[in-house]
Amino acid sequence: MNQKIIFQRIVNLREKKDWSQTKLAQKMGISKSTMSKIENGSRKLTAEELIKLSKVFDVTSDYILGLNDYPFESNRSIQYDLEILLNSNARIKYANQYILSEEEKKFFDGIISGHYALKKKEK
Repeated sequence: MNQKIIFQRIVNLREKKDWSQTKLAQKMGISKSTMSKIENGSRKLTAEELIKLSKVFDVTSDYILGLNDYPFESNRSIQYDLEILLNSNARIKYANQYILSEEEKKFFDGIISGHYALKKKEK
């Protein structure tokens, strides 16, 4: 298991939520300094912290650990964060046939982002 992937995924997930280390630490019930050490790799995650991170970000622990590139369990009926999915290393299928390329994922992310930016302006 590559420790660097774990720390990068935690930082990326936190930044996608636009959270500070302090906010994530509060959600985890740990100090900001502990969160900082986890993110910079000077302290390993405990099993309990891994479970909390999975719940806080609504992703699988396997994703955080770098065991797969798909952040969500395929058999759960939950609300997915499409932005995280489009920006992940996940292989995304469309119509159970086409695998989206990285360029296509960025393209669709841009379209969706633009759509919601316009909706926000209209309000």
